[in-house]
Amino acid sequence: MRPRAPPLAAGDYLLNIWEWNDGATSPSPFFFRVTCRWAVDPNEPNDDMRTIRTIRTGQEVRGLIFPNGDDDLYRFEVKRPGSVRFTSPQHPLWRHLTILDAAGNDLANTGLTGNAGEVSAQLQPGQYILRTRDFSDNASSLEPYSIRMELQEDDGVDDTQQPAGRVLAALNRG
Repeated sequence: MRPRAPPLAAGDYLLNIWEWNDGATSPSPFFFRVTCRWAVDPNEPNDDMRTIRTIRTGQEVRGLIFPNGDDDLYRFEVKRPGSVRFTSPQHPLWRHLTILDAAGNDLANTGLTGNAGEVSAQLQPGQYILRTRDFSDNASSLEPYSIRMELQEDDGVDDTQQPAGRVLAALNRG
């Protein structure tokens, strides 16, 4: 028999072993082994506004959603109007990615049901937050997730209005 405990936070635990109906004894000793898979998340703590981590454009972060109910928060800044995109490869945990403004309002979100995916938004200059967590906020995983940030800033040049009409192709026969 190989009972498995759900992921547990750091702490002391008691293992209680008893006979099925609690009505018999055995003169023979028995042995058991407890094995642990350690959950080391280099970005923890990062689940509240006091401990939030920073992510920059072009950067890829890895982390764990552990224990159950864990939120991982990443702060980022947009200096010029632009489009931000966070991509994440396939992962066994169904995740929910949300882009929040500095006040915590939801600007864009997506659920990743074990597949690769992305969340993106058009943003004005300011401070923003990316939140990642389990899709239903009740599970965890010891397999690290990965998220990459890309930011395409507006070039600052006004785009000219093109007149209506046909577009002709130029052909060089030289």
